[in-house]
Amino acid sequence: MWILPYLEGLKSNLDIQDILLHNLQLAIQGCIDIGRHIVSDEGWGGLEALMKSFISSMKKVLLTKNCRRI
Repeated sequence: MWILPYLEGLKSNLDIQDILLHNLQLAIQGCIDIGRHIVSDEGWGGLEALMKSFISSMKKVLLTKNCRRI
């Protein structure tokens, strides 16, 4: 698999890990911001209800992924 050599380098390089984490955080924040704009523009209700929906969806996804590993 082509990515394995890169993963080995990532394990040992804390600077790259920090950069990767920071960029991942920025990407997640961008998705949240876009989602908030869409919710507001469409008038889909309060963000608290959507947050609960998102959290329950993520729990289901994580549970499903963990069950597949067993």
